[in-house]
Amino acid sequence: MAAKTSVVGWKARSRRGWNWGVILPFAKLALDDADHIAEALRARGGFHNP
Repeated sequence: MAAKTSVVGWKARSRRGWNWGVILPFAKLALDDADHIAEALRARGGFHNP
């Protein structure tokens, strides 16, 4: 959610297009969030990895 808010703010302030310096931190945030969600689901028994 924070990444989406940051993207909206960045688009509002910038006239330039996307570049890797912007995309990579957001990709890292998305992967980190996915890892935390998976851990929480496993801890609660809601995710079974075969």
